[in-house]
Amino acid sequence: MEYLQNFLPSSYVYKLIDFFEITEHLQGFEANIRANIYSKAEAESWLDDFESLNKVNFRVLRTYAHGELKLVFKKDYRCHHNTGASLKSSKTKNPSSKHVNCPAFLRITVKKCGMKRSQDKLLNTYPCELTIRHIHNHLLESADVLRHRRPTKETEEKILELFAIGHSPSSALDLLKYDLQEEYGSEYNKIAADGALCPKLQWVFHKYHTKFKKAHKASDEFSNSHISSPSSPLPTDRSEEPSDNDNLNQERFISIQQNLQRVFDKLLQDVQEDPHILDATEKFIQNFDNIKTNSALISSLHMFGKQNMEIIDVQLTSEKAKLQHTCTPGKHGYLLVEDADGDSQWLVPLKKIRKEPQSLSVGQNITLKKNQ
Repeated sequence: MEYLQNFLPSSYVYKLIDFFEITEHLQGFEANIRANIYSKAEAESWLDDFESLNKVNFRVLRTYAHGELKLVFKKDYRCHHNTGASLKSSKTKNPSSKHVNCPAFLRITVKKCGMKRSQDKLLNTYPCELTIRHIHNHLLESADVLRHRRPTKETEEKILELFAIGHSPSSALDLLKYDLQEEYGSEYNKIAADGALCPKLQWVFHKYHTKFKKAHKASDEFSNSHISSPSSPLPTDRSEEPSDNDNLNQERFISIQQNLQRVFDKLLQDVQEDPHILDATEKFIQNFDNIKTNSALISSLHMFGKQNMEIIDVQLTSEKAKLQHTCTPGKHGYLLVEDADGDSQWLVPLKKIRKEPQSLSVGQNITLKKNQ
């Protein structure tokens, strides 16, 4: 039992029924333990403590019908690094990066005390039975694993408090990160990699719309009072959390956010260096402001960046000097562009070039004219 004390929350009383330690390949243990847990609320509280202590997260795998006669609570759980994508029945073609088909398993059963015909001698003092398979096929404290952890209740309460005083999802997350920097100092980078303490922006948006805005709307409709006080946080239901598909979309959202930041940082740099880009950027902003509907925005995004073949600007450079290029008519309505050595060639569709003579700039002080 001393070995298990490092894995079990200390605020409960346990009685070991069965234990098997695994030391080969996947290290861990399997155990059957009784505990002094009497209700559903206590069972869920124990699970939260167990997850926090071991830096793991579980999702519901199976539920059981229970009533007042025999069972108070019973659920099976799987490690959240097993999304079920490996099952034959799964329709997931591109599983989340966190899916490693982890075999860890947990079952919590709380029996009804006082059953007269029960042969269970531990029923009245240890009504809860814990079946634990603490065998994970992934590291528990690597940055790639920690970033997938579910934010704790304390983290959620902090975010809701920031919403209540007027913060947006982005500013609430920024302020939370600032507080973590103040609290952990040089350890901040390690803490920031832990999703339980520093959640992803998409999760913050999810809580803003599913918890805060719902509470705000209910307050306006029924009491016309201020938003629900963060000192009385809304209950956390694991079923309301993003699904594995939501997590996959979350990763796409974060990737798009990072790439947009990179693209606009590059654009700002180019604007400072080239006045022609400055003029074009002003026009881009004006056109963007004129877009009024999502369908128009989607169409514009799909069209953005497609090459306009009416004006072709071919700029070719070598490491030592500019190369000379020639244009000759090609087959099937194409114009063949090649360098002096004949090493590189390009085909330009003639049908998309204006009928009048059109100059094509190639390098510096070199012009090519369409063959009449």
